[in-house]
Amino acid sequence: MLIDAIISGEALTVFLDTAGYVEACPKKWRRALAKLGLPEDFLFYALCHTGHTLTTQSGATLKNTMVRAGQSSERAALIYQYSNLDRQKEIAAALDARVRAHREAAQTPSGTQRAREA
Repeated sequence: MLIDAIISGEALTVFLDTAGYVEACPKKWRRALAKLGLPEDFLFYALCHTGHTLTTQSGATLKNTMVRAGQSSERAALIYQYSNLDRQKEIAAALDARVRAHREAAQTPSGTQRAREA
């Protein structure tokens, strides 16, 4: 894989192997990562996982995620998705809010119940 980038006006050509590691130009690569504020061991490949996770967390369906990433199987799409504690807390809070709303609605007497009690 070949990536051409422009970092602060300087053209940079980066060659990556299949795992996303730098094959050539290691000095320029490290300098470019430093300018971007990224660690030296940064892998572009990791962005696949980040992209999938953010896509699904934004509300995309599995099929939407697959289309965006050009994948043909659900298995491949799921491999790239992750969950984290913050997201689990968001889900728990949303479920809690729904349960509370349902309980409150159930405690409000219906019109028939109010008529019977009057």
